[in-house]
Amino acid sequence: MRTFNENEQYIIDALNQYPAKAVVNLPEFFSQQFFTEKNKRALIIQPEIKYAVYYLPVERFNNEYDKKIAIDQFQELKKLMNYLTDNGYLIINKSSKDKSVISYFCQLFHSPHIKERKRLILNHEGLYSEHPRYIKDKDDNIILKGIDYQDRQYEEIFDTFVGEVFISESLQKIASKKKKNHQHIYMWIAFIFSAVALFGIFWAAYHSLISEYSLPFIPK
Repeated sequence: MRTFNENEQYIIDALNQYPAKAVVNLPEFFSQQFFTEKNKRALIIQPEIKYAVYYLPVERFNNEYDKKIAIDQFQELKKLMNYLTDNGYLIINKSSKDKSVISYFCQLFHSPHIKERKRLILNHEGLYSEHPRYIKDKDDNIILKGIDYQDRQYEEIFDTFVGEVFISESLQKIASKKKKNHQHIYMWIAFIFSAVALFGIFWAAYHSLISEYSLPFIPK
């Protein structure tokens, strides 16, 4: 089993909040853990036209360094999910509905629906989209810009993020190993502190004994 970085372990621990053998809706899970209201990331997957868009806040999208980090984080998440499914920790199931209905990933989105003139309404606060690469607020300001994925890249995203995931009992072992590692660290820290404390007590007692029985200084 490979090691996991902090971001990956965060997702694993979030999955382990569910009991073993639980079935979890992936869009809901990722909206809570990755495409959050705080970081303002979003993902929209349209199976009928095989098109996916990963959205970032405008300021992050326009900064090449920040944009690259955000894309790398998305790819890292996809690779983690692929690893967990390839090794039997997770099983992703898809229904026929998943292959025809748009999937939305973002805590900012509430009851998204398409209105007249092909305007996609994303929440009750006026968030909407009329172009796949842009999401605007009620004042028509672009607040999110998107990176589109098609063909093979789309297929990978669809396979990874859409559907329901069955959590196997073996996933719990990843978290338990992490906890055991932490327990070992805490035990070593406690041992070191105890050893230092005992040494301090011994040293104080030794000096007290030496002081009590040492010969007095007699000047010549």
